[in-house]
This record gives sequence, structure tokens and C-alpha cells, in this order.
Amino acid sequence: MLPLHQLDQCEQQRLQQLYKQDYQRQTCGICQKTFPLRNQQFQWQQEQHQQDLQDLRTRYLWQQQQLQQQIEWQQQQIQWQQQQIQDL
Repeated sequence: MLPLHQLDQCEQQRLQQLYKQDYQRQTCGICQKTFPLRNQQFQWQQEQHQQDLQDLRTRYLWQQQQLQQQIEWQQQQIQWQQQQIQDL
């Protein structure tokens, strides 16, 4: 029979081994649960970024149209004023 202190040491090693195995099992379980979640979250963020980019493009195009209309309107104003001046 082993002396008490050696038995304790063996018991400690066995408990440490069990603790490590349990920790690895839990960690693996956590990974299996969190990876799909993280992947889903990443996909959602990607979709949000795509939507934001699309919104920015739409807004940019709309602003371009507005500016173009303003330019055309101002050109018409200038032409009208030039015509008025010539008529004088």
C-alpha cells in the first residue's frame, strides 16, 4: 500500500487530469456552440455592411441627381438672364 502523502499525490494528479479533461470537453462544447453563433453574427454584420454600402450608394446617386438638376436649372436661369440682357 502506498504511503499517505504519495496517495494524495496520485489522487491530486488524477483529479488534475480529470479537471483538464472536463475543461477540454467544456471548451470544445463551447466552441461548438459559439462558432455557429459567431459565424451567424459575422454574416449578419456582413449583410449590415452591404446594406449600409447600398444605402450610401443610393444616397450618393440621389445627391448627384439633385446637383445635376440644380446645375441644369442654374444654366437655364443664366440663359434666361442673358436673353433678357440681349433684349435690352
